[in-house]
Amino acid sequence: DHDGLPNLIEYAMGTNPRTIDPPAKLPAFSAIPDADGLCARLSFTRRVNDPFASLIIQESADLAGWHTLPLSRYMMGPPEIAGPGLERITVQSGGPLATIRFRRLAATKRTDHDRDGMPDDFEQTIADANLTDDIYGPEDVLPGGDFDGDGTSNAAEFLFGMDPTLPGEADHLPQFRDIETNGRIESRFVFRIRCGIAPSTYAVERSDDGAIWKPCDHLPLLAGPPQPLDDGTEEFVFNAIEPASGGQTVQFRLVILPAE
Repeated sequence: DHDGLPNLIEYAMGTNPRTIDPPAKLPAFSAIPDADGLCARLSFTRRVNDPFASLIIQESADLAGWHTLPLSRYMMGPPEIAGPGLERITVQSGGPLATIRFRRLAATKRTDHDRDGMPDDFEQTIADANLTDDIYGPEDVLPGGDFDGDGTSNAAEFLFGMDPTLPGEADHLPQFRDIETNGRIESRFVFRIRCGIAPSTYAVERSDDGAIWKPCDHLPLLAGPPQPLDDGTEEFVFNAIEPASGGQTVQFRLVILPAE
């Protein structure tokens, strides 16, 4: 669309690469007062928990050598909800405005060098939070591990859009939920998946007796299209399921498939 933003940045920001976006959706620099004078701050939107690309801030003194700034260190408070699947980030420098030469917004493709189904930066989050010497980098983070000890594996936390360093977040886990429909309370199977995750990375299995599990095509069972949530996940809700033969309660579960 010739608006000055590369396609990868537009994707990571959640803007439309086919049309020129209004100024309100573009990255915006401003200056704020602090104890040392004026500090620069940059505000921009990004996709929440996106599995394909991430935004970074780079700084340079001469437009030749660029270095990446750690967003977590310069963020001015937690992200704000900016729309379905989007959040607004505001970052500032660690020094006066006069000390800054050039700064730019850039985007990087998320990589998975060990091909275990979890992006390197997701695994690095765990490595950064580790206080012992057993996890140095992404290659040390195992899909079947459970870093935060909440009973959900690292791979599952990525799939469900959870924070692998924060125990809990039970609302992200697959569950049966009572939903009122036409004056009736029905038990529906509900699960969340990180937006952009390929269906080939997981499978839904069904059991009519709790012992034998079989893969099932879950698309015909959905009550409607998945709903995007503010945390970067999509919520899937099944139609009410009739009891199996013999009155057994039908059960469902999600299975993570091995990375190719």
